[in-house]
Amino acid sequence: MDRTNTFTAHINEGYASNGSSIILGAAKLDDEVIGGTIVRVPLKTMNRHGLISGATVTGIISGEEELFKEYLLTIYQSYRIIALFLFVLVILISYTVILPVKTLIISGLILAGIVYLLRLLRLIVIFMTNNISIFYLILYLCALEILPVLISLKYIAGLI
Repeated sequence: MDRTNTFTAHINEGYASNGSSIILGAAKLDDEVIGGTIVRVPLKTMNRHGLISGATVTGIISGEEELFKEYLLTIYQSYRIIALFLFVLVILISYTVILPVKTLIISGLILAGIVYLLRLLRLIVIFMTNNISIFYLILYLCALEILPVLISLKYIAGLI
């Protein structure tokens, strides 16, 4: 197998996706576009990558890239914290009858909401302690925190 065929097989295997995905284009090898290679991103990963890209771009535009990296660290920490608590809740739902399932699900949703609000509070603290313009805070909150939640709610309301 020559180098191009090996590369094509490697790319197609690496970017294979069973679910819905967005096709970005073809891969390049030595500055040459290789036909038959499809580079795609699964839609289920777009939320996380969109948030990271949006925060990074906002940081670059505002000249405060380090602050947004600090906030991204806060986001990842909040994901890990909520994952730990939700794991415990799933174990309780699956293997115990101590509390009703509905109570455990509601407590998980409340806990996720609290962690999300703490994450937003951390963003505000980061902005205030570093004397960043309130414009950038409003820009970030509207574009990357509030708007996706509103779109999700609108989508869910349309399904019900």
